[in-house]
Amino acid sequence: MELNEYQETLKNYESYQNELGPYYLILGAYSELGKLSDKLRVLLDEARDFNERDKRNLSLSIADVMFYLLSIANSINVSYEEIASIGLRKLSLIKEQKIKENMKAGS
Repeated sequence: MELNEYQETLKNYESYQNELGPYYLILGAYSELGKLSDKLRVLLDEARDFNERDKRNLSLSIADVMFYLLSIANSINVSYEEIASIGLRKLSLIKEQKIKENMKAGS
């Protein structure tokens, strides 16, 4: 499934949340990200490789975070494709800047 298709499908599930506004969506995303962070912290503290159960649990948490982030994007009428494109441009600029800094430092 393409992410834009997923984002569009979410509109069927988020109508009750949009009544509460983007503030609710931001709180939901923050809450789910905190849960994901806690799961990762526990796994990293155990200092072991992730097994299939760990990956499944983390994937479920990532899906929850994605739901809220894409719902926020829907609430402001921005497609995931547009967000991804902006993100890639930003990463490219950061990489370019780091290369320039490294060149200056090596001079």
